Amino acid sequence: MEKASEALSKLKAYVSFKPEIEEVSLEEAYGRILAEDVISKIDVPNFDKSAMDGYAVIAED
Repeated sequence: MEKASEALSKLKAYVSFKPEIEEVSLEEAYGRILAEDVISKIDVPNFDKSAMDGYAVIAED
């Protein structure tokens, strides 16, 4: 049996994924996926605010 790292190396040798990136207007961007993360230079809102402190979840197996 092969090690996982060996199998991954073989898989990478045969498979390549190069996503196409295109620039579109904001109106055409609906339903698309960003090519990279967008990070705001400012906090919005500019103060600490929380509508709630957290969530409570009950789960049963």
